[in-house]
Amino acid sequence: MSIRRYLFVADQRRGHGTGHAVRARRAADELVRIVGPNLCRADFAPIRDDYISEPHCLGTANARLESCAGAPPSSACRAGVEEGGERTGSEVPADSAGTGALEGVALFEGLFPSAAFGQSPETPKVGASGLPRYDAVVLDARHVEAAHVRRLLELGPVFGVDVGGPGRRYCSYLLDTLPNEEPHRPNAVDPGANTLPARSRYSVETAEPRVLITLGGEDPNGLTRSVLRAVRRTVPNARVTVAIGSRFRREDTGTERAGPSDCAGPSVLRTDNLAAHLGAYDVVICGFGLTALEALSAGAAVAIVGHSSYHSRLAAQWGLPVCGTRAVRRGLLARFFRELSHVYRRQEALRPAPGRTIAQRIAEFRPTTSGASPATGGRGNRVLERTAERTFRRAGVPGVVFLERFHENRICYGSPYFLEEYASQYGRSYLEDFSHIRRLSRPRVRHLSTVVPKEGRVLDLGCAYGPFLAEVEAAGFRPYGVEPYEPAARYVREELCIPAWAGTVERLDPERAFGVPLFDAVTLWYVIEHLVDLAELFRRLRRWVRPGGALAFSTPSLSGISALRDRRAFLEAGPDDHLTVWDPRRIDGYLRREGFRLRSIRSTGHHRERAPYPFSRLPQTVYRRFSALLGLGDTFEAYAVRDPRLDAGRRTAP
Repeated sequence: MSIRRYLFVADQRRGHGTGHAVRARRAADELVRIVGPNLCRADFAPIRDDYISEPHCLGTANARLESCAGAPPSSACRAGVEEGGERTGSEVPADSAGTGALEGVALFEGLFPSAAFGQSPETPKVGASGLPRYDAVVLDARHVEAAHVRRLLELGPVFGVDVGGPGRRYCSYLLDTLPNEEPHRPNAVDPGANTLPARSRYSVETAEPRVLITLGGEDPNGLTRSVLRAVRRTVPNARVTVAIGSRFRREDTGTERAGPSDCAGPSVLRTDNLAAHLGAYDVVICGFGLTALEALSAGAAVAIVGHSSYHSRLAAQWGLPVCGTRAVRRGLLARFFRELSHVYRRQEALRPAPGRTIAQRIAEFRPTTSGASPATGGRGNRVLERTAERTFRRAGVPGVVFLERFHENRICYGSPYFLEEYASQYGRSYLEDFSHIRRLSRPRVRHLSTVVPKEGRVLDLGCAYGPFLAEVEAAGFRPYGVEPYEPAARYVREELCIPAWAGTVERLDPERAFGVPLFDAVTLWYVIEHLVDLAELFRRLRRWVRPGGALAFSTPSLSGISALRDRRAFLEAGPDDHLTVWDPRRIDGYLRREGFRLRSIRSTGHHRERAPYPFSRLPQTVYRRFSALLGLGDTFEAYAVRDPRLDAGRRTAP
């Protein structure tokens, strides 16, 4: 069994806190335990200020190798005990606690090296670009540029955790565990996905509350001193502890012995596992972020002092009391402590329910599509929409959107597909509906007859049981069929007496299958959306369709009434095997690039009941004409001709 490889990229830039790195390393350690130490390798690459400035790279030649495997514990790493009013522990977040699971990755001029991955004994898989390939790249960062995420996509599918900035739109999968103001919706929202402490407090002491002040791993605005003084003066009887982060400057903490007016100095907490201590306090005063979520989970009452107006807005939207932004406001702090019992009860509704952890989600994250554009083969295309199990990207060509799927295809092209599944949707099996499907094929044959000469050869890809082929033959053309389901292809050969080959389009050789090298028309009725590689498909079509011959296909429409009303719901309702979605208003340029000149678009699939009021009240015949005129059908048919003159432009196109 092959080893699964993961790359964790965590934000460690100044002003972005230390929570991203702590969470990423904990998730990596848990992931290795879930998958198994012998079956999983996790590399760690921090994002630092010294190599994030250039938009084209994630590294510099001077980037230091971060090696976490087998590193000896630092002298500051001690068990958490009380010593002279201080609790001591590691001043640096713990790594994998000696599991050897986390490996360092050096970054050189924006390129991850294809070898020399820390102490990993296995040579990593290498992609076509020469870069190593991971099963997943886990990105945990507050703000990332689009170029950085596109670069990571060359290494593997990107699983983003609370990612912000322009790069958010390029992640393969996006999980939000904290509220944000990003306009781009994620695949999933689950505060319980964080590894949260168990609840250990069910009430608060209001007379002499135990108060923990923790302003993050670095306290970028130096608020700890002012918050400490405000608490001392507002609640003189409070028993105060100050958590010291790994990036604190000693002079900004206010933890030195205070003057007579401030009474005794506070206790000091240094630990590499702050979450384990939060339940010991009645009140936790912190910035908005993961610590607030952990404190709520542990059962403490939470007050926020925002490091920025953005964080204060998010805290207020979440329902947490904000006692100041960039400076503590004593009036708001005093009100918080006066109403502490009521605040505690109100925050009951905010305590997150435990869910599948980030590590569990990553272990289950198994993309079943490549993530590369089926039209261009490129990666890093902009995401158009997300659903719980799928991500839809623009294909890099006009009018085509493709799917990234994170579960196995649940549709099998066998007997149930044509019998039970078809009957559940249309009330009868495919063969029972044969005559109706054949009647629907007549307009298609009429459109083809304007291009295809009498007795011309027509190849139908994905012909099923052949209703379209039967109508083609009745119109005087010579039909040929291709169908991956062998019993259906056999039915076409034996019952309809029409040549049919059983197999996929990718394996078809028409000259060997039919003795025919060229066709006057090739058709794909609700087939093109099932094919993985559009570039290869059109390469074959250019070989199979004679110059001046026709290409016709039908597929769901991205500009139909259902998509216009609710694009996300429309895409979510699409079958698992629909790998692309097409916009008829914009496909002309793509077809021209592939050597075909679009002649006409026929809007089909007009559903009055899906239209908004008052259009849903129109008579069916009136609505059908109205919908066809505006191209609002949920499906469409495209008719194009093979134009060899476009080949020169296609060869020089980028």
